[in-house]
Amino acid sequence: MNRKSVLILGGYGRVGAATTRELMAMTDAPLTVAGRNKKKADIFARTLGHRVQGAYVDVFDKQSLLSAMANAVLTLNCAGPSSEINHIVAEAALESGCHYVDVACYEEATGKIQSWNQTVCSKELIFCTSAGLVPGLIGIIPGYLAGRLESVDAMDICFIFHDELTAVSAWDTVDQFKKGDLSIYKQGTWQSVPLYTIKKIVFPKPFGAKLCIPGMVYDMTSIPSRYAMNDFAFYGALQSELMSFIAVFCWLFRKIRSEKLFKYASSALRYLSVISTRKGPRGYAIRAIAHGQINHKKLSLTYDLSHHDMYLGTAIAAAITVKMILDKDIYKSGVFYLNECINPETFMEYALKRGLLFNVQTHKEEGSTA
Repeated sequence: MNRKSVLILGGYGRVGAATTRELMAMTDAPLTVAGRNKKKADIFARTLGHRVQGAYVDVFDKQSLLSAMANAVLTLNCAGPSSEINHIVAEAALESGCHYVDVACYEEATGKIQSWNQTVCSKELIFCTSAGLVPGLIGIIPGYLAGRLESVDAMDICFIFHDELTAVSAWDTVDQFKKGDLSIYKQGTWQSVPLYTIKKIVFPKPFGAKLCIPGMVYDMTSIPSRYAMNDFAFYGALQSELMSFIAVFCWLFRKIRSEKLFKYASSALRYLSVISTRKGPRGYAIRAIAHGQINHKKLSLTYDLSHHDMYLGTAIAAAITVKMILDKDIYKSGVFYLNECINPETFMEYALKRGLLFNVQTHKEEGSTA
């Protein structure tokens, strides 16, 4: 493949711009930031120097996609809504013959992309989907903690954010709730749970104790069996009670075929995120607690990561993924979720270097022998 550039769709948006800057710092590749507004793409490109150029791309115009991908070794999709366009961009990348990465992908689009796995492999391409923060980086934490234990019995991963949602992020959040099921992995099987399965999680400061509900873990469904866990769950909290109410509403009425209704919910979710962010700390926090053993001693590991910019977390995760593909740290062809194709240790080392500072504490549990 005699191609050199990385094409970044939505490259001048909030996530795309941050990801482009991270790629400038982490790689030497020429970059093309693209979207439907060529003027914005050009203006942003000029602020970054000669390695970056702007381009016009409309993801619903296949020819413009293929033209932009002609010199691309990899296409990074930061545009959205993910649920509506990712499979379109991925299909064009497959036809063009370039690697593909996206920052978030939900079940319907993911299923279409995964169905092309045989063709992706035959073309020796790497398609890595859901390579953002959540989903994405959060799915790497189980492997990172499992590598520090001889065996893992149970693990909870918890996430809270407190930031202004973009229009695309708000729609993707609504779309996730209206399509997903609430489930946890209990005693070796995934089990659906009722809406009132709420857990109180104490996050690092400044967030503190929050009530969380089980989340949709479509990109982590294979993790419990991969690490031989008995119990596993992902819990999430939105930043205000009203936002949580909207999420619950979307879940309760998920079978109603009314896009207009859910667009109203998306607009309300975005508006409330703006109001809520003005009143409290900005950022996000992840807390993961793993229970396991080392030398027959029962231990728990607590992983904490927090940062003031949720979108920068997404950008760093996506840029690391692209770097690992370009450097051939990810080399196996096929369609993967991020946690299925990377080395957790290597990924977390890059994350630390880029400012995602996390802490892991070890605690002895009752019943452990000295």
